[in-house]
Amino acid sequence: MGSKPRLLVILENFEGWERGANWGNDLDFLFLHSGKISKIAIVAESRWETLALAFAGAGVRRAPVKFFSTNELEQARSWLAG
Repeated sequence: MGSKPRLLVILENFEGWERGANWGNDLDFLFLHSGKISKIAIVAESRWETLALAFAGAGVRRAPVKFFSTNELEQARSWLAG
């Protein structure tokens, strides 16, 4: 089995989540694949930090999830590589 993937999520021109959307189905992905992911870095405007970390399951999944502001893309890449 190879190494676990590391995810870099870049929220560019992000306007938020649609109210009333069925986000509950995304929990299936979390439970089925959470152990297969090594790290998740999220890059976005700082105003989205709390919501993005919650949406990504920070603190719930085994893999660490870390937020970086839009001017910290290289730091996010370095963190993922480490």
